Amino acid sequence: MPEGLAHLYRFAEDITIEVLKIVRLFQNKRFTKEEALEKLREVEFIIMCECPTGNWRGDREPAAVLLVLFAGCRRYVNGMLTRM
Repeated sequence: MPEGLAHLYRFAEDITIEVLKIVRLFQNKRFTKEEALEKLREVEFIIMCECPTGNWRGDREPAAVLLVLFAGCRRYVNGMLTRM
């Protein structure tokens, strides 16, 4: 695997861990529903915003996985899923 792609996958793993920490804090009642959703929105905005150059041609798989992660976490915090 090319070095740049390996960095991208490690970055996606780091983001996944941090997003799941937000959910865990919500489960442990350290964050309210509103706080957890706001934190998820903030992280998603930072990660999914458009690249400054506008012409990123990298592998899109990590971004697709992160989209699913954010959607699933939002559904869980909103009470639309019973287990995580």
